[in-house]
Amino acid sequence: MTDSAPPRLSEYDEKLAFFLSGLVEPNDFALQCNDFLDKMKQSSAFELVKNIKKFISSFVQQQVPRPIEDLADEIRKFLDETSLVIERHPLWKNVSYEETEIAAEALERYTMHKVHKSVYSPSREDDARRDREFLQQLEVLSFITPDLLDIPLSG
Repeated sequence: MTDSAPPRLSEYDEKLAFFLSGLVEPNDFALQCNDFLDKMKQSSAFELVKNIKKFISSFVQQQVPRPIEDLADEIRKFLDETSLVIERHPLWKNVSYEETEIAAEALERYTMHKVHKSVYSPSREDDARRDREFLQQLEVLSFITPDLLDIPLSG
Protein backbone atom coordinates (compact mmCIF):
# COMPACT_ATOMS: atom_id res chain seq x y z
CA MET A 1 0.00 0.00 0.00
CA THR A 2 1.40 3.40 -0.88
CA ASP A 3 1.14 6.37 1.43
CA SER A 4 -1.13 8.23 -0.98
CA ALA A 5 -3.63 5.40 -1.49
CA PRO A 6 -6.92 5.68 0.37
CA PRO A 7 -7.05 3.42 3.41
CA ARG A 8 -8.76 0.08 3.25
CA LEU A 9 -10.80 0.48 6.38
CA SER A 10 -13.41 -2.21 6.17
CA GLU A 11 -11.19 -4.88 7.79
CA TYR A 12 -9.92 -2.33 10.32
CA ASP A 13 -13.45 -1.25 11.22
CA GLU A 14 -14.67 -4.82 11.55
CA LYS A 15 -11.82 -5.73 13.90
CA LEU A 16 -12.24 -2.60 15.98
CA ALA A 17 -16.01 -3.04 16.22
CA PHE A 18 -15.59 -6.71 17.13
CA PHE A 19 -13.03 -5.86 19.78
CA LEU A 20 -15.14 -3.12 21.31
CA SER A 21 -18.32 -5.17 21.21
CA GLY A 22 -16.79 -7.90 23.33
CA LEU A 23 -15.72 -5.56 26.11
CA VAL A 24 -18.79 -3.49 26.86
CA GLU A 25 -22.54 -3.65 27.11
CA PRO A 26 -24.22 -3.02 23.73
CA ASN A 27 -26.17 -0.03 25.07
CA ASP A 28 -23.16 1.63 26.64
CA PHE A 29 -19.72 2.37 25.29
CA ALA A 30 -20.04 0.31 22.09
CA LEU A 31 -22.97 2.35 20.84
CA GLN A 32 -21.16 5.57 21.66
CA CYS A 33 -18.19 4.37 19.60
CA ASN A 34 -20.25 4.26 16.43
CA ASP A 35 -19.56 7.95 15.86
CA PHE A 36 -15.84 7.36 16.38
CA LEU A 37 -15.87 4.47 13.90
CA ASP A 38 -17.84 6.51 11.38
CA LYS A 39 -15.35 9.34 11.64
CA MET A 40 -12.39 6.98 11.23
CA LYS A 41 -13.93 5.66 8.00
CA GLN A 42 -13.93 9.10 6.40
CA SER A 43 -11.18 9.92 3.94
CA SER A 44 -10.18 12.98 5.97
CA ALA A 45 -9.13 10.58 8.76
CA PHE A 46 -6.68 8.79 6.45
CA GLU A 47 -3.56 10.28 8.04
CA LEU A 48 -4.84 9.58 11.52
CA VAL A 49 -5.60 5.94 10.70
CA LYS A 50 -2.28 5.60 8.90
CA ASN A 51 -0.38 6.90 11.94
CA ILE A 52 -2.23 4.54 14.29
CA LYS A 53 -1.45 1.56 12.08
CA LYS A 54 2.17 2.70 11.68
CA PHE A 55 2.67 2.92 15.46
CA ILE A 56 1.13 -0.50 16.05
CA SER A 57 3.16 -2.08 13.27
CA SER A 58 6.46 -0.61 14.43
CA PHE A 59 5.69 -1.45 18.05
CA VAL A 60 4.96 -5.13 17.47
CA GLN A 61 7.98 -5.52 15.18
CA GLN A 62 10.48 -4.27 17.75
CA GLN A 63 13.10 -6.94 18.33
CA VAL A 64 15.07 -5.41 21.20
CA PRO A 65 13.67 -6.45 24.59
CA ARG A 66 12.97 -3.46 26.81
CA PRO A 67 11.67 -3.03 30.34
CA ILE A 68 7.89 -3.03 30.60
CA GLU A 69 8.03 0.48 32.05
CA ASP A 70 9.65 1.77 28.84
CA LEU A 71 7.00 0.07 26.73
CA ALA A 72 4.23 1.53 28.87
CA ASP A 73 5.76 5.00 28.54
CA GLU A 74 5.97 4.64 24.75
CA ILE A 75 2.33 3.56 24.49
CA ARG A 76 1.13 6.31 26.85
CA LYS A 77 3.04 8.94 24.87
CA PHE A 78 1.51 7.70 21.61
CA LEU A 79 -2.00 7.66 23.07
CA ASP A 80 -1.64 11.13 24.58
CA GLU A 81 -0.28 12.61 21.35
CA THR A 82 -2.88 10.90 19.19
CA SER A 83 -5.69 11.96 21.51
CA LEU A 84 -4.56 15.57 21.05
CA VAL A 85 -4.55 15.09 17.28
CA ILE A 86 -8.08 13.70 17.49
CA GLU A 87 -9.26 16.66 19.59
CA ARG A 88 -7.85 19.11 17.04
CA HIS A 89 -8.93 17.15 13.96
CA PRO A 90 -11.68 18.79 11.87
CA LEU A 91 -13.87 15.69 12.28
CA TRP A 92 -14.01 16.32 16.03
CA LYS A 93 -14.13 20.11 15.78
CA ASN A 94 -17.68 20.59 17.06
CA VAL A 95 -18.12 17.61 19.37
CA SER A 96 -18.52 17.52 23.11
CA TYR A 97 -15.76 16.79 25.58
CA GLU A 98 -17.45 13.45 26.31
CA GLU A 99 -17.26 12.46 22.64
CA THR A 100 -13.53 13.21 22.49
CA GLU A 101 -13.05 11.16 25.66
CA ILE A 102 -14.95 8.27 24.05
CA ALA A 103 -12.70 8.53 20.99
CA ALA A 104 -9.59 8.50 23.19
CA GLU A 105 -10.85 5.44 25.07
CA ALA A 106 -11.69 3.63 21.83
CA LEU A 107 -8.20 4.44 20.54
CA GLU A 108 -6.63 3.11 23.73
CA ARG A 109 -8.64 -0.11 23.70
CA TYR A 110 -7.86 -0.77 20.06
CA THR A 111 -4.15 0.00 20.47
CA MET A 112 -3.80 -2.16 23.59
CA HIS A 113 -5.64 -4.99 21.88
CA LYS A 114 -3.13 -4.88 19.05
CA VAL A 115 0.05 -4.56 21.16
CA HIS A 116 -1.00 -6.70 24.13
CA LYS A 117 1.04 -9.74 23.15
CA SER A 118 4.14 -7.64 22.48
CA VAL A 119 3.85 -6.03 25.91
CA TYR A 120 2.77 -8.87 28.17
CA SER A 121 3.68 -12.17 26.53
CA PRO A 122 7.22 -12.09 25.23
CA SER A 123 10.07 -13.57 27.19
CA ARG A 124 12.15 -10.61 28.25
CA GLU A 125 15.69 -10.57 29.54
CA ASP A 126 14.49 -7.93 31.97
CA ASP A 127 11.89 -10.32 33.35
CA ALA A 128 14.51 -13.01 33.89
CA ARG A 129 16.79 -10.52 35.66
CA ARG A 130 13.97 -9.34 37.91
CA ASP A 131 13.04 -12.94 38.70
CA ARG A 132 16.65 -13.72 39.70
CA GLU A 133 16.76 -10.61 41.91
CA PHE A 134 13.50 -11.61 43.58
CA LEU A 135 14.75 -15.15 44.24
CA GLN A 136 17.94 -13.72 45.75
CA GLN A 137 15.87 -11.53 48.07
CA LEU A 138 13.81 -14.55 49.13
CA GLU A 139 16.98 -16.49 49.88
CA VAL A 140 18.37 -13.63 51.96
CA LEU A 141 15.15 -13.55 53.99
CA SER A 142 14.76 -17.32 54.27
CA PHE A 143 15.99 -17.28 57.90
CA ILE A 144 12.74 -15.57 58.93
CA THR A 145 10.32 -18.07 60.43
CA PRO A 146 6.89 -17.67 62.03
CA ASP A 147 8.51 -18.29 65.44
CA LEU A 148 10.92 -15.44 64.88
CA LEU A 149 7.97 -13.15 64.18
CA ASP A 150 6.04 -14.43 67.19
CA ILE A 151 3.34 -15.86 64.98
CA PRO A 152 1.70 -18.85 66.62
CA LEU A 153 1.43 -21.95 64.49
CA SER A 154 -2.13 -23.18 64.30
CA GLY A 155 -2.72 -26.78 63.92
